[in-house]
Amino acid sequence: MRKVRVDAHAAEMAVDEAMRARLGYPRGSMP
Repeated sequence: MRKVRVDAHAAEMAVDEAMRARLGYPRGSMP
């Protein structure tokens, strides 16, 4: 079950990165 949570978190991070890239933020930086 733990792996499922980790995968969900990774997917969430990927979505967050995609949104940041769309807004023009550098990869991995916090606005």
